[in-house]
Amino acid sequence: MSLVIGIHLGELVMLAADKRVVTVVDDELLHLSDDADKILDVGIGHVTGSGYVPLLEPVKHAMREANISHTDQILQIINKEREALRQESIDIETTEEYIRKTGWLFTYRTVVEGKQRLRVGIAHPSLGEKVALLEVGTAKLIGPIDCDPHEVARVSDWLNENLKLTSEILDCLTSFEYHTPFLITCFRDIAGICKNVSEEFHVAIMGVDGTKLLSNAISSTVTTVTLKR
Repeated sequence: MSLVIGIHLGELVMLAADKRVVTVVDDELLHLSDDADKILDVGIGHVTGSGYVPLLEPVKHAMREANISHTDQILQIINKEREALRQESIDIETTEEYIRKTGWLFTYRTVVEGKQRLRVGIAHPSLGEKVALLEVGTAKLIGPIDCDPHEVARVSDWLNENLKLTSEILDCLTSFEYHTPFLITCFRDIAGICKNVSEEFHVAIMGVDGTKLLSNAISSTVTTVTLKR
């Protein structure tokens, strides 16, 4: 149950994920902490996901253990854990509904006509069985299962209207600094309507040269934002 965002700016891609951990006890949502690291470095790039925790966690564990060198492996892990969840289910109809609402975003590099290019992949049942690609100059939000999809769409539209490509902001760190306030607003707005999302989030960025950096926790109350390898 997370809010995750993928952004493709040309020669820079970003993933952002909130940091809240929740659990459900007797049908009541309990807030455990706001210090989760939901973005995973898998070697070829970063991965994050949102949706049903009993599906997200085994996928995350499998990716952490795997030696991933191709995006096909990411999709294979996701499909394997989806099937394992189905096999363990005692209510297949509810399980399928959770699977339909769970998705992942991931970044990687590929070679096109002899040149390195960045990609943001999307694995979500609503987009079919294969990996979909985020278009350059766009952002993709995947919200929590119980969050109003119209609100997620509204925030998504607003964010997309304010993106600037790396052809407009050449320096990647300057681009990150420009987009950070917009991300702060996105997480603040969704956290205001979804208790299982925190205002705090972190960001993973990747440049076309393969440089990968991860931020500290970011929110409207954080005055210093840093990036580390």
